[in-house]
Amino acid sequence: MTVQYNTEKVSKKKVFYSGTDTLYTGYALCYNRTVGTATDAVTARAYTVIKPTTATLPFFAGVVHEESSGKTGPGWFTIVEPNQATGVVVPVYTDQSCTLAVTQLGPKNDSYALGAYGASAPYGALAMQTVDRSGTAGVALAQLMGVNPTHVHPKEIILAAVDNADGTGTITATVKSVFGVTLAGRFLVTAWRAASAYGVAAAASGFVVGDTGTLVASITANAIVKAVTADTGIVTFTVTDAGVHHIMVECDGKVYATNVTVTTGD
Repeated sequence: MTVQYNTEKVSKKKVFYSGTDTLYTGYALCYNRTVGTATDAVTARAYTVIKPTTATLPFFAGVVHEESSGKTGPGWFTIVEPNQATGVVVPVYTDQSCTLAVTQLGPKNDSYALGAYGASAPYGALAMQTVDRSGTAGVALAQLMGVNPTHVHPKEIILAAVDNADGTGTITATVKSVFGVTLAGRFLVTAWRAASAYGVAAAASGFVVGDTGTLVASITANAIVKAVTADTGIVTFTVTDAGVHHIMVECDGKVYATNVTVTTGD
C-alpha cells in the first residue's frame, strides 16, 4: 500500500514481528526468510520479521512506521519499505553521527539501530539530517532506499597531485559519491599522461601505478595504464621527469584531469 506520509509518498506493509521487544518509530527490521521447515513452502517468510542478525542483513525489510511505535511483540506491525529506487525520506533509528547527504547507513547485527553502511547489507539509507546520535541512539531523518546507496548516487573521481621534489610526482585518484563520500570497493580505471589537458598520451621516463592499487595492464609503456583501486576506492600513480605533466583518469566513461609540475629539489 502506497500512502502519503508527512508529504512523502511511502510504501507501507503489515508484517508479523515474532520477537517480544517494544518497537519504536524508525527501528530497523529484517525478514526471517528461514522461518519454518526448509523443505516446506512457508508463505510466512514473506512477512515475518525479526531484530536484524548477521544472517538476515541481506533481507532488510524496512523501519517501523510511527503508527506502530510503542507496540510490544509478538504481533502485527506497520513498516515503511525501502522499495523505491530513488528513496523516501523518513525517520530512522540510528547510532551514528549523521551528516546531511553524506552519512550512509545500513542494518547491523543484533541492533534495531541503523549503523554504518556495510557490504553485507545490500540495502541502506542516506542521512537527510545533520545530527549526532553516536552517544545515544535516536531518530534522524534519512533517505531510505531499496538499493545500495552507491548505486543510486553516481560515482566520480577526485584527483590530487603532489610534486615529491625528487624528480617524481604522485597522483592520487579517489572514487567518491556525488555527495563527497569515499566509496569503499574496487573500481577499474584507465589513466594516461599527456603534455596537455585531455591530450594525446605521451610517454614520460616513468608513469606507473604507485603504492596503492593494482596494475591490470600497461597499454602504452609509461603513458597509459589500466588499474584497479584498492578496496578503499583509492589508486595512486607515479610520474617521473621534471616538468609539467597532465594526468587524465577515466572511470565509467567519464574523464577527469589534473596536472603536476615535477621538480628535482636541487
